[in-house]
Amino acid sequence: MATFQSGRDRRRLQSYLANNTNANTKSLSIKNGDSDGKKRRQQSLASEIDKEGKSNAHRNRSFNLMRKADKDQRELQTQVEGFLRRHRDLEPANPTKRSRRKSDESEQRSESLADRARHTLSASMFRYLNEFLYTHSSFEARKSFDPIRFQKYHQAYERIMQQWPLKPVEYIIDRLKQQIPAHRMDRIVMADIGCGSQPRIAQAFPRCTVYSYDLYSSSDNPAITSADMCRLPLDCDQCDYLIYSLSLMPKNLDNVFCECNRILKLSTGYAMIVEVASRFADYGKKTSSTEQVENKFAADFENFAQDLRQHYGLRVIEYNLLPPNDYFVHFILKKIQTTSPTGPRPPMIQLKPCVYRHREPKQKINK
Repeated sequence: MATFQSGRDRRRLQSYLANNTNANTKSLSIKNGDSDGKKRRQQSLASEIDKEGKSNAHRNRSFNLMRKADKDQRELQTQVEGFLRRHRDLEPANPTKRSRRKSDESEQRSESLADRARHTLSASMFRYLNEFLYTHSSFEARKSFDPIRFQKYHQAYERIMQQWPLKPVEYIIDRLKQQIPAHRMDRIVMADIGCGSQPRIAQAFPRCTVYSYDLYSSSDNPAITSADMCRLPLDCDQCDYLIYSLSLMPKNLDNVFCECNRILKLSTGYAMIVEVASRFADYGKKTSSTEQVENKFAADFENFAQDLRQHYGLRVIEYNLLPPNDYFVHFILKKIQTTSPTGPRPPMIQLKPCVYRHREPKQKINK
C-alpha cells in the first residue's frame, strides 16, 4: 500500500481520482445518451414513415374516390344527354315558357293540319278538273273553266309534276335543241298548245318565234294567249313546230288534229307529242290481249299512226316510250298532205281518258 509523503501528494491523488471519476461518469452518460438518442431517432423515423404511409394511403384513397366520382359524373351526363335527345320537347319547369311552347306547338300543328287540308282539297279539285277535261270537248271545257279554276288546276299540276322522274316538256325541249340547227333558230316559228301556267318552250328558245296558248291566260304571264286549241289565231301553213305536252285531253281530238294540219307547214312542219302511254291501249281494238302485252302498246301506236296518215295528212316518223318507267310515249309527226276543211269528216280519234277510281263507302255489317 502506497504511502503519501506529504499532504500535497494526498491532495493531488484526491484530485486525480475525482477527475477520473467525473470523466468516466461523463463518458458513460454520453454513451448512454447516444444510445437513447439513436432509439429516439429510430422511433421518430419509424413514426414519420408510418405517417407518410398513412398519408400516401389516404392520398391514394382520395384519388380513387375522385376518379370514381368523375366516372359517375360522366355516366350521369351521358344518361342525361341521351334522355334529352329522346325528349327534345322537354324544358325546365317554367310555366311561362311551357305555356308559350305549348301554344307554339298547337299553332304549328294547326298550320300543318291546315296545309294538309289545303293540299288534299287542291288534289281533289285537280282530280275533278282533270277528269272533266278528259271527258268533255274543248268547247265545253272553255265554257266551264274560269281563271280561278285554271290557276288552281295548274298549281296542283305543278306540285304533281315536280315528283316525276322525267318531265315531258323538258324532254321535248332537249329533242328540239337536237333537231333545230343553231343557224336556223331565228327563222323557226313554234306554237306551244296547252302550255299551262308557264311558257317554258318560249323561255327555252328566245331566238325563235313562239306562240303559247292555253284555255286561259294569266296576268303574271302576258306571253300566254287564251284560246281554244281547235280554233287557234294562227294562219295556215305558219308554224314549223307544234308542241302538245300532255295536252291532247279533249274528246274532240279529230278537230285538234285537223287544226294541227291547217297550221303546220307542208313537208317541213312537225308536231311533237308526249302523252300517257296507257291512253293508247286497245286503240282500234285490232290486236289481241296477248300481243298487246308482248309489244308494249306497239300495235296500238301503229294503229294510231295509220289513222293519222290516212285521214289527217300526218305521218308518224318516230315514236318511243320514255324512260325510266315507259309511262309516257313521245311521237314526232310530219305534215305530208293538206287536208280539205270542206271534205268528208274524218273518223274520230278516241284515246282513253285518265280518270280516277271513285272509292265507294264501306257498308257497315250489322252483327
